[in-house]
Amino acid sequence: MKVSPIQNSFAAGEVSPLLDGRTDISKYYSSVKEMENFIILPQGGVRRRPGTYFVAATKSNKAARLISFQFSTTQSYILEFTDQLMRVYKDNGIVLGNGSAYELATPYLEADLFNLQYVQDADTMWIVHPTYKPQKLTRSAHATWTLTNYAPTLDPFTSANNYPSAVTIFEQRIYFANTNTSPHNIWASVSGDYEDMTTGVNAGDAFIYEMGSQEVNAIRWLSSGKVILMGTLGGIFSMSSGSDQLAITPTNVSVKLETTYGATNLVPRKIGNYVYYIQRNLTTVRETAYSYNENEYKALDMTILAPHITGDAGIVDMAYQQSPYNILWCVRSDGEIAALTREIDQEVIAWSRQILGGKFTGIASQQAVVESVAVIPGDDGHDQVWFVVKRTINGGTVRYVEYLKPMDYGTEQEDAFYVDSGLSLDSPKTITAITKADPGVVTATSHGFSNGNIVIIRGVVGMTEVNRVKFLVASKTDHTFELNAAGDAIDVNVKALIHCDGTDGSQEFSDAATSKAITANGSVQVDTQYSKFGGASGLFNGTTDYLSLAYSSDWPKATDNFSIDFQARWKDHTTSSNIQYLYSQRDDGTHMTNFLYNTNKLQFECYDGAVVLVFTVPFTPTDGVFYHIELTRSGNSWYIFINGVEMTKTLVSGAYACTLPTLSAGIRIGDRSNDYFFNGNLDEYRISVGVARHTADFTVPAEPYAVSANIDTTDYGTYVSGGEVRKCVTTLSGLGHLEGESLDIFIDGIIRTDVTVASAAVTISDPTNGGGEIHTGLNYVSTLKTMRIEAGSAQGTAQSKLKRMHKAYAMLYKSLGMNMGNDDTQDSVEFSATDDFISEYSGWKDIFMPSVWDRDGFIKITQDGPAPLNLMSIVMYMVTSDQ
Repeated sequence: MKVSPIQNSFAAGEVSPLLDGRTDISKYYSSVKEMENFIILPQGGVRRRPGTYFVAATKSNKAARLISFQFSTTQSYILEFTDQLMRVYKDNGIVLGNGSAYELATPYLEADLFNLQYVQDADTMWIVHPTYKPQKLTRSAHATWTLTNYAPTLDPFTSANNYPSAVTIFEQRIYFANTNTSPHNIWASVSGDYEDMTTGVNAGDAFIYEMGSQEVNAIRWLSSGKVILMGTLGGIFSMSSGSDQLAITPTNVSVKLETTYGATNLVPRKIGNYVYYIQRNLTTVRETAYSYNENEYKALDMTILAPHITGDAGIVDMAYQQSPYNILWCVRSDGEIAALTREIDQEVIAWSRQILGGKFTGIASQQAVVESVAVIPGDDGHDQVWFVVKRTINGGTVRYVEYLKPMDYGTEQEDAFYVDSGLSLDSPKTITAITKADPGVVTATSHGFSNGNIVIIRGVVGMTEVNRVKFLVASKTDHTFELNAAGDAIDVNVKALIHCDGTDGSQEFSDAATSKAITANGSVQVDTQYSKFGGASGLFNGTTDYLSLAYSSDWPKATDNFSIDFQARWKDHTTSSNIQYLYSQRDDGTHMTNFLYNTNKLQFECYDGAVVLVFTVPFTPTDGVFYHIELTRSGNSWYIFINGVEMTKTLVSGAYACTLPTLSAGIRIGDRSNDYFFNGNLDEYRISVGVARHTADFTVPAEPYAVSANIDTTDYGTYVSGGEVRKCVTTLSGLGHLEGESLDIFIDGIIRTDVTVASAAVTISDPTNGGGEIHTGLNYVSTLKTMRIEAGSAQGTAQSKLKRMHKAYAMLYKSLGMNMGNDDTQDSVEFSATDDFISEYSGWKDIFMPSVWDRDGFIKITQDGPAPLNLMSIVMYMVTSDQ
């Protein structure tokens, strides 16, 4: 039977294998078998979790707990507590004091950090733990904090075993609970004065309340709302005056057992009027709130459909994100995150699992381990989620503080961030004008670019032809520059550039830089058998072949700085008596400049009727291998580089401080004067005068040198407004925290080839001229696997029956990349046939599925690239048999 079922909601989230056969319940059709690194939207679709941005390693890479401190929406902090130390984070970075990370000493040992409880009012936080005297943490400025003993009038917490474990603020009093000596007691301050614990019977006096003495009623936490909820091992109690109209007083206290589902000591979180706490089994998340219909508190099991979601050992930390979606982030003891999307009015209860990128080799799964989570308001108006993540990097254990990038990155896909522990490079300059001229001139105040820089433009209104195009900066001023065609910078210093490209056997060679005439002598020809770039090189037979260029005033002379560089592949370096000329310019036998291979060395020599300069460097080539060779003069310093490495010179005669003769002869490449011929292949031969290309070791070119040309914008649209221009870079540094790791990289809105961190940096070869906005970090995979498809068959259910799916359609929103298939085979869904920029896709995307018969009918969707994937629904085209 042919069927085409649709799954248009995933709002039940990942459910337990215990529901595999429950096609009789409605949530089966909006649930999934696996949901990893996706966020479930309250509307029913799923959105790929954004990546995490690296901020800093914890102090000495020690275990840390994150605590949020929110004075206001603009003054919110993440506090990092490590062993006897606190550090502060704000505005996406660590707060500095006197040039280094601000630090505050604390009494708390590492082993006690996750048993700290706290409450905050304005710029003061009270912190409690049964082993330590209560502390007051006070903020005066970003880098000015104090931690002092809480010492109220008639202080009841003055000795060991008499320090409270729980704290909250309610109705203008501060409440403490559970000391080792009195685990069932509650202490409340004077009304309106947190610093006075003087007890009495008057309405405003402080008071002490003792609950029943059963062991199970030791108070684990306090949570304030319309009443005070108290978590104990035996259940959840409420504390109030007994009336909505009255306040609690020393003589008017009502404590009631509301539910017998006991709690751990992990402080609960609130979503609206609902309190979410961890049951004492550590694995059940319960939602408790007062039900006016039933006139009692309910404690609903949020994990009833997904009891596996909290892991075998349960939850160790928890934080609530209110915006853009209501999500409860629950850190499991194994380092995974169980994320609950909860929309109470829409009855959405949906779990997903989050596994951060990287690995920690100290556990069997080798997954990165999240150890703590906290949430503060972000600078985009939404909440910002922070983590402490443990990984193995470069053989050692590290712990990093990272925050989750915004789920909504705006209208430009270049800003999408889908790597973990990542960093970005993005330094846009604002464009205020572009002329319609040849060449076009861009105005960008104080742009800071140099001639020869590659830049990329985007966001221009009107002259849209320039958007997402790379250009070469030319004729720059402080605030303007001309547009040239992009490529590796070929400037006025390049006097000749021979690519040696063309048809195999051809004797046509051209100068791509200045169009000088090149004569092919002997049988020198284009050879497509061997090449460094472009699929061809120049082939020299070692007996008659050379290229010649006529005299030009461009050639190096006097004290010019210059560089001659090329790719050379010897076929036989021993011919011509072990002497083979690579560059020669000679008026006669006494006035000449030569660069040659001479018996296990490279030699430069210059004569002007007498010796001017002769020096050598050791070199014995291996036949059949391309070498990048560069000769450079910079003032009175001379260099020969082989494959980017400076060689040690030996001065034979003359002096490095010298003046070259001004010659009237042309240049020969591959010969001296019909006697010492080069035997092999030459490619990418460049002569530069007026510049010393290199004076230290360098990375040799990875592609041919390119030629620039003016960009004529006369026929482009008229510039109206807006736009940004960014300098393109090929090296991204500051990545020492990921030393030795292979990283995903997203460059100017395009997924590019992975890079590896070495010496705290990555070198970009794809694209060859780099990018303007770059995001790089650890890979992570987002996975969605459907439940077994149930669309019926000719005779009842489709469950257990053979079915074959041949096609599917996915409704996507702002997506860029996806793999889709069955449980065994994943095929990449094509979004673009090239590496060129392609906009994010919204709409139906058709996928041809592996046409195999099976009894399950699973669909598995993944995204393993550093790009977005937002899935709204899936339609399956399949045939179900009755076998």
